[in-house]
Amino acid sequence: MDQSLDCGNTAADVCKAEAANQWCVYLIRCADDTFYCGISNRPALRWAAHCAGQAARYTRSRGVKEMRLLSVGLSRSAAGREEWRIKQLNRQQKQLLWAAVVETDRIWRQEA
Repeated sequence: MDQSLDCGNTAADVCKAEAANQWCVYLIRCADDTFYCGISNRPALRWAAHCAGQAARYTRSRGVKEMRLLSVGLSRSAAGREEWRIKQLNRQQKQLLWAAVVETDRIWRQEA
């Protein structure tokens, strides 16, 4: 797997990245089981915006179930390149990527 998709970061790494204004790449599973990929330098706030229907039009129209961080601590341009690369993947490849992130401290879930 591409090294930029290292899923070994912890919640502490996410906090450090946010404090340093570094960027993260995330993948959201929508309520209709499709995927949405995005970037943020504040992933917790971005997740809250997606949950509130105040973020991307794609997730507003489909609803969100869960968000997983794929890469943490990137520059804005590196995050954008990684986001574009992930958006080029087919559904099966995105499902494999989704399954690779198993640490619970890198996963946000929509409250039922």
